[in-house]
Amino acid sequence: MSKKLTGAQLRMAALQNNMMEVGAEIYKNPEVRNKIKNTLENKKEPK
Repeated sequence: MSKKLTGAQLRMAALQNNMMEVGAEIYKNPEVRNKIKNTLENKKEPK
């Protein structure tokens, strides 16, 4: 038995896929990548 996806589930999957593609495009930019990396490193430090 296969599960059928509803229209809403398909739209959500498509949206998620688009968001991942956009994120990958943004992350290709070295300036942005370093900024993200620095932000994450700053959040890791204990307070």
